[in-house]
Amino acid sequence: MIPSKAVFDQRYVLVFLVAFTSLQFGSIVNSEELRWKFENGRKFDVTITQDTRISTEANRNTIKISLILGYEMDWEVISNTKNGNAIVQQSFRRMTIRRERTKRETVVYDTDSEAEPTELTQPFADVYDKLVGIKFKVEMSPSGQIVNVDVSKEDTETIRMIPESMEARKLFEKRGLMEVLGSGGFELPTKAIEKGDSWPVEKNRQMTFGNSTVKNVYTYVGSDDEQIAVFKVDGTATLIHKPKNAAEKPLKLKSQTQTGTIKFDNEAGHITTISMSQEMETEKPYREMLIETKTKTISNVRISLK
Repeated sequence: MIPSKAVFDQRYVLVFLVAFTSLQFGSIVNSEELRWKFENGRKFDVTITQDTRISTEANRNTIKISLILGYEMDWEVISNTKNGNAIVQQSFRRMTIRRERTKRETVVYDTDSEAEPTELTQPFADVYDKLVGIKFKVEMSPSGQIVNVDVSKEDTETIRMIPESMEARKLFEKRGLMEVLGSGGFELPTKAIEKGDSWPVEKNRQMTFGNSTVKNVYTYVGSDDEQIAVFKVDGTATLIHKPKNAAEKPLKLKSQTQTGTIKFDNEAGHITTISMSQEMETEKPYREMLIETKTKTISNVRISLK
């Protein structure tokens, strides 16, 4: 049997993958400034899907996990600040999960479902049902930078009622929200670029299981048939894992890559799609065995005007 601790390691891997996509970047295409347009009352429809496949092997035993998450969000510009930033009210209107695991029953939960939660789905219902509908205010700059996230005192108390063991809670606290809402978003500088230009962005992050350095290289590949600016993303990462327990051996990142495409509609003034594929291989000594894990995550974000 693979020890249960391996499962917790996969939770950390998933958190790492989420944070890895939260880099920000920017560009100007053909000397034209790319900027988000945040007129008061403007509404956006946002859909996020993440499909993660994990294979963990130890002692000649293999555990496979499939986790598919879905989120639907509403954004509305409710005001603008004196410095030109926008206050965007955001909320999740629907959350879904499908989890499959070797020798375990499949778990499926949808906040829109009218069916009563089962024993397996109740933990997700207890968390997701509380989070759907919570409105929070996000301050964004015209370049796409997430400046601040504000959750009301009442909703903050609701979030605190969620068990700390549930990772979803962290994603709805202020720090976590800023990381999640920054995922795939980009900050646009004033320097003009031309087709074929590329530039790196490197970030250091303090993670649950160590420090990571993420480097993404962005390349402007031109406009598509609909005159939407297209960017190619290639990324790599390094990880330093220092366990709190000195006797515990660290998690080692053997390989990691990220590729993807981001599209921005400058006329409409917003991102239209983000498509990312991430692959990671890790290993971790545990007692007399070596736990080897391969993880692949495909993420897609779609943003449209209502």
